[in-house]
Amino acid sequence: MRLAKVLTCLTLTSNSLTKLDQLTGLPYLTSLHLGHNQLRDLPDLHTRLGQVTHLDIQHNSVRNLHGLARCYPLAHLAAGHNKLRTLADVTAATLLPCLATLHLAPNKVTNEVDYRIKVLEGFGGRCGEVRLDGQDTSPAELDKVSVLMALAVAREGKTPTALFGNLPRSSSHLGL
Repeated sequence: MRLAKVLTCLTLTSNSLTKLDQLTGLPYLTSLHLGHNQLRDLPDLHTRLGQVTHLDIQHNSVRNLHGLARCYPLAHLAAGHNKLRTLADVTAATLLPCLATLHLAPNKVTNEVDYRIKVLEGFGGRCGEVRLDGQDTSPAELDKVSVLMALAVAREGKTPTALFGNLPRSSSHLGL
């Protein structure tokens, strides 16, 4: 890897990888494909993938996305066909400030009641900018997320002004 410092895209699919220890020292890497391996955990991935914007970890045995919590440049994440079971397993992805596409299907988490609404709620005011499982956020989903956010503010005893500027907007309203 040290000889490929200017590498921008790396495909390591179907290599029976269990760890990602050797991925340091690639400062220009922006796209990484790790599908069809044997990855279970993604500990502190930001220390290895500093500038990665596209990450494909489909068809592994990943149990949660906690290791992506500080992968701030990540814009596209494909994590389908893993062992993601609960909303808590995917919450770290919803907190990434640049994430625009998230693919989680088919994982067990997608069987939860109101799965899309609950995942989109994690994105907060940005949920209208997110494409989840290949679908844009619908106006009805935006409305439901807005209501859930308002209920959360009321539960926390904050004033309704806490929502100003934070309610979801459709990307179509933004001219995107």
